Amino acid sequence: MTKPIVLILASSLTLTGCATMKSNTFIGASLGATAGSIGGTAIGAPENAIPGSLIGAASGAAVGALIGWLTEPKKEQKVEVTSSMIGKDDPNVPPMLSPKVQRIWIPDRITDEGRRYEKGHYSYEIQRGTVWTMQ
Repeated sequence: MTKPIVLILASSLTLTGCATMKSNTFIGASLGATAGSIGGTAIGAPENAIPGSLIGAASGAAVGALIGWLTEPKKEQKVEVTSSMIGKDDPNVPPMLSPKVQRIWIPDRITDEGRRYEKGHYSYEIQRGTVWTMQ
């Protein structure tokens, strides 16, 4: 009589462990409880199968939850960066020069021994970044 009860308990714990993939902690606890329950049943059989199953399930759930929590991907704190034109409206910001950018026309060309054709395009090169000025 005890073996079907233990089998039903173990299979229900296994199925609930796979119900969601959102939390490694929950999955680890479910799989640990299942493995612990099966191991506790085997160790305690035949006289103490049910207590062995319960003790194994509890200890397996604790160890599985700890391992799942340790392997949980940590959420990164997102830092919102906004770009703004400082100095334009604020009279307290010192003046600065805009970056100096050179635009270069690259004409059509054939490269790689006639195997590659590159259409003409512009290439942009930053020659000087934004710098503070003294006025």
